[in-house]
Amino acid sequence: MREHDARRQQLLDSPALIRLQRIDALKAGGAVQRYITLWDRHGPRSGTSAAVAQGAASKRRGEQGEALAAHAIEELAQRMNEAQGADAYRVMTSMRVPSTISSSHDRAKTEWDVALLKRADIDAWNVRLLVEAKVSPDAATTDFPRLLRGLRLLASADANAGYTVATQQGPVRLRGASLCALSVLHSCYAPADAAPRLLEPVWHQLLESPRWSTVLNQYPTLRQVRELMVHPDDPLAAMK
Repeated sequence: MREHDARRQQLLDSPALIRLQRIDALKAGGAVQRYITLWDRHGPRSGTSAAVAQGAASKRRGEQGEALAAHAIEELAQRMNEAQGADAYRVMTSMRVPSTISSSHDRAKTEWDVALLKRADIDAWNVRLLVEAKVSPDAATTDFPRLLRGLRLLASADANAGYTVATQQGPVRLRGASLCALSVLHSCYAPADAAPRLLEPVWHQLLESPRWSTVLNQYPTLRQVRELMVHPDDPLAAMK
């Protein structure tokens, strides 16, 4: 009995339990309740079953978007091959940027959803188009700075070199010159926005601080993202 009481008291005096009790006490405060309400508006809390379900649904939508984009570009490649009477074009998915490109890979996009390739010679290809699939225009806008860094990374490739890249279909040899000059599209199957949603101006630092440059330039970024965006059905409609 004494040993049981000692363990019980040890548990009651443990720093972990004291922290939990402190958290419960703070949760009852009005300011904390308002803060929690604001966070709940952004979606389910991390670690909850609702958050897990939301993450799984988001992953399925992302995979569906990538499949739709790949299908559209594969149809385009097939039509061009038929027109030329040769196996000149092919489509690769999940194309990884080669680590042998010496420029910084930090915070840059290093995997591209869909790549349209054109044969350069018997064992090398040129990249003609990269497609990045997104589930919504907002997701594309948020990811746009990383996409631009990824393009700058590819543009730093040695134009006279060849690079072996990994894809879902296996390794493929690319000419460096094609990585320095290529086109990019965003593919999004979500309904089109009536107009880009903008944030209200905040703080005077918005015009002065570099860390707010993304917010300051959000409207040009939104417009640029939408100029690069197509629906997966657009290439198919253009072929008809």
